[in-house]
Amino acid sequence: ASRMDLWVEQAMQWANQQLAARFSVQLLAENSDVVLAVSGINDYAQFEQLMAFVESLDTVKKAYVLSNTAKEIRLAIRFNTEVEQLKQHLSRGDKLRPSATAQDSIQLINMEWNSSWN
Repeated sequence: ASRMDLWVEQAMQWANQQLAARFSVQLLAENSDVVLAVSGINDYAQFEQLMAFVESLDTVKKAYVLSNTAKEIRLAIRFNTEVEQLKQHLSRGDKLRPSATAQDSIQLINMEWNSSWN
């Protein structure tokens, strides 16, 4: 193989790697998943309000229940924004507020339901 052929092959490999890296970052940015743990849900009506609120957010693509205990409800949330922006959207209005006791992690957002909201 000529020197030019080797150079073209290396350039094509580099271009493919760059495109693959760029494409995977876009996929990650478009479809991220996080667990939303919500405390303070005391009845089914509040649960319905929570689900309606979460599903109404433009950045949320899908939400479903992972677990439900007397202490908290855990939802899996698929979204297409940064985690911090999702937290801001969840905190809008008076429905949810960041948990005063639980610490968030990269894959877990802890919120409290405002039981005075109707």
